[in-house]
Amino acid sequence: MTASALVLRAEVLGDTVTLFISGEIDASNVDELDNTLRLLLDAGPAVLYVDMSQVTFSESVAFQTLSNAARLARDRGCRLVTVGLQAPAMRVVDILGLRTQLGIQPDRPAPPSPRPADS
Repeated sequence: MTASALVLRAEVLGDTVTLFISGEIDASNVDELDNTLRLLLDAGPAVLYVDMSQVTFSESVAFQTLSNAARLARDRGCRLVTVGLQAPAMRVVDILGLRTQLGIQPDRPAPPSPRPADS
């Protein structure tokens, strides 16, 4: 059995971090997700967005990992927000009763526009 493709990319904007996840999340690669979430939370952001809009498959272990990260985030004064979940993933979240804990939102807010220079 080969490991499933998982791509993780973080973007930092001030005290907000967004983790973009694409591919599949399963038992073969969930430790990579867990380690990345912990490293990002170690940096002390005010908000950590987890963008799952490009996730093509996720086992329940992915949501357990996100649940653990949400608890860790709260303990550190950070708000974890999960965005971009597809319908099948939302069904799993609802079955597990994690909608509130994972801070589910349809999308992350747009970053603020740069201020125009004073004339």
